[in-house]
This record gives sequence, structure tokens and C-alpha cells, in this order.
Amino acid sequence: MTADLGGLEDKKAADAMGVAPEMWSRLKTDPRTGVNPDRLESFMDGCGNELLLHNLAWRRGFRLVERETETQRLLRIEREAREKVEEENRVLRSILHGRPA
Repeated sequence: MTADLGGLEDKKAADAMGVAPEMWSRLKTDPRTGVNPDRLESFMDGCGNELLLHNLAWRRGFRLVERETETQRLLRIEREAREKVEEENRVLRSILHGRPA
């Protein structure tokens, strides 16, 4: 897909990958050959981390940020609301006691 998006014909894609055109053809047609994303995910799961993915992104000039799950989003919203109420309570208590907020 990367080669297709880059507009590379098979010969140029093989050169870019550093393999013979026959190997490139095999990489494209045989799912057991080459970099299988399922194998990479399995490997990272087995290792218990995503360092491989982060390293690859970093080398390409990107920094990965984990997506927020729905549960994390709801907890964050609740936490922010609670912190806002606590701050309002602090200000109101300081006013009641005659101290500057």
C-alpha cells in the first residue's frame, strides 16, 4: 500500500525495499512473507509493550499518543467537574471565613 500510494512501480518499489523484484512480488502476493501486521501485534502483545511501534514512529519523525478510551474520557470529565466544584467550594469557604480567595 505504501508503494502504491507513493506511485512506485514494482521494480522501483523492490529497489526502495532493497530486495529483488521476485522477492517484492512474493511480498505483495504471499501473506506469509514479509512484514505481517498480525505477527507484529502478536509479538508486541507477547512482550507486553508497544516499544517497537513507538520506535518505528519516532524514527520516522512522529510521536505516538495513546487514544483515550471511552471509560478514560468519562473519568476525565468527572474528574474535571469535581475539581471545578472543589475550587468553587474553596473560594466560597474563604469568603465565608473572611479570607481573600
